Amino acid sequence: MQINHYDFCISKTIVETLNCFGIKSEIISCTNGMLYTLYEIKVSPGTRALSVLCHEEDLAVALYEEKVRIIAPIPGKRTIGVEVPNIIGCSVNFCSFVPELEKSSGAIPIVLGMDVYGNRYVTDLAGCPHLLIAGNPRTGKTTFINSLIHSILLTRTPADVKLALIDTKDTLYAERMEIPNLLFPIITEPKAALDFFDYLFEEKERRLELLKAKGVRNISEYNGCISEEDPSNQRIPYLVVIVDEYSDLMLEDGKWFESMIGQIAPKGETVGIHLVMSTNRCTSDVITGVIKTQFPSQLAFAVLSGLNSRIVIDQLGAERLLDHIGDFLYCAKGSRTPLRLQGTDIINGDNPFLYK
Repeated sequence: MQINHYDFCISKTIVETLNCFGIKSEIISCTNGMLYTLYEIKVSPGTRALSVLCHEEDLAVALYEEKVRIIAPIPGKRTIGVEVPNIIGCSVNFCSFVPELEKSSGAIPIVLGMDVYGNRYVTDLAGCPHLLIAGNPRTGKTTFINSLIHSILLTRTPADVKLALIDTKDTLYAERMEIPNLLFPIITEPKAALDFFDYLFEEKERRLELLKAKGVRNISEYNGCISEEDPSNQRIPYLVVIVDEYSDLMLEDGKWFESMIGQIAPKGETVGIHLVMSTNRCTSDVITGVIKTQFPSQLAFAVLSGLNSRIVIDQLGAERLLDHIGDFLYCAKGSRTPLRLQGTDIINGDNPFLYK
């Protein structure tokens, strides 16, 4: 294994620190990412993974770092990972994902980010089918949402996907863009946002009636049986509803809002209505049990404590993330192993069509 002098020093410190606690180990590989470096260690037979995991703070002190994260074990491997922040972090360019977006066959392809190995991740929002985003302020949540909007505008026409944006904090780039996919003008008032969810419930019921009349199970089958020659039948566009900082709606009328989410989300995948909601408040009064159960996919950016991390993704880890450059853990639907990714940075102004 060939490593540079800096990585050699870090590796030596990790091994010596663990040895102080009676854990014999060796570094078997070193992977330099854009934001952090992953050191893979192999411990002696009979060593419990939990005994290594509990030494995150000790390694952080030894390495003069505020946040060091241990993965025990690395998924699919027999090694343990130690993630150490780089001295200088680099951003990930959104336009480098355009080829992957164009090749994607998903109904609503969106950019997620890049892992430490340089793999680019693009997923289908329609399969999520709803996405909950949470983390401290200024950790990259709004930038991620803007990247999601750019992904849709680049790959899908208004006939394919409609957007509904609720931005009570006036932080989205969308305010300064001409978006042909918009269903309504951007909603900036909490009361108007709650009224919109009334409309959304009625739209969900209308779409269910259309599917029932055609005798199909979901929106994909419905659009597949629509004849282009018959003007009386129209395809149903997917509808992506993005709420930036939904805690404002919880403050306005939390019980009613929870009830509406509970009625809209379960049938959302069937009728092509997909919710993306973000919040800075990673507490149980905002990310309630009712809301959490309706969002099978979650993104956790850096949070203050392990308790906050458990509230968002049901496990520890997000409290060890870096507070900048879009560092987050992604828990996909049906998977309990989070994937650490770095979100993309929007460049070339605010116009997504410059990437075409």
